[in-house]
Amino acid sequence: MTRKEQMFCNEGNLPTHVPSARDICTKSSRYGYMAGMSYLCIVLPVFIATSYFSIHVYHKMDNHWFMQVIVPEEMPDALKAGMDRGGVSSALQQEILQLAEFHTYPAPGVLIGAFMVDYAMELLGVTKGRKLYGVCETPKCLPDALQVMAHITIGNNRLKIVPIGKFAITINLPSEDGIADAVRVYVDLEKLKKYPTIEIWYANSPAFDKKTMKGQLFDEIFCAGRNILSFERVRVTVKKKEKWSSVTCLCCGETVPDYLIEGDRCGACSSMKYYAKI
Repeated sequence: MTRKEQMFCNEGNLPTHVPSARDICTKSSRYGYMAGMSYLCIVLPVFIATSYFSIHVYHKMDNHWFMQVIVPEEMPDALKAGMDRGGVSSALQQEILQLAEFHTYPAPGVLIGAFMVDYAMELLGVTKGRKLYGVCETPKCLPDALQVMAHITIGNNRLKIVPIGKFAITINLPSEDGIADAVRVYVDLEKLKKYPTIEIWYANSPAFDKKTMKGQLFDEIFCAGRNILSFERVRVTVKKKEKWSSVTCLCCGETVPDYLIEGDRCGACSSMKYYAKI
């Protein structure tokens, strides 16, 4: 272990090395032979096994250390190798790696979402940098693909999440007419039948074991690409930006836009209340 690594570990009181046989013998002389043997036969093998099958990354927040376990299949080099085998273009590979980092890990839904956004933008005939609006039919994983790849975000008010529970997105260009032609891309259940691992994962089947089948799932996703997707041309309603004024809630005294007031109260003091003061 390098001096830098030792300083990193010592700062957060992390173990700086795997205990040696001498350390264990010393422990046994102090705490008893059985304690030392238990450590040797139980704790050390578990430590080695978990270190072999996963990678432990430590993050420091507010002077506390948090451990994140990363399996080998989720490492960038492993993802890139899988994408190379699947014939994913180098440009899309970079976007997928950026997307996985933004999402904090390469969830299968995020990987499929990358192909969906890439496909939808091609069908719409637009490239990166164009102002776009989107609708996502699930709050899980898929919104991040729109935010990272198409810059359709919740913060810029161009992303609408409709929690229908379908793995589908719709994107469109700006329009001043109140309606806009759009493209809807979705996972096609018929096409999934050619990819059995994706199919059982998508169906949330108990037959899918994420501990042993994740690598196989990633390979199928990269191999399938757009082949599990279908699309349709649709028309969506475009809500024009309206002027608003500030209104004070009579209950809490805070201000909200007038179109969000409920009678004389804000949402937090009525139907959208989600916290209790302590």
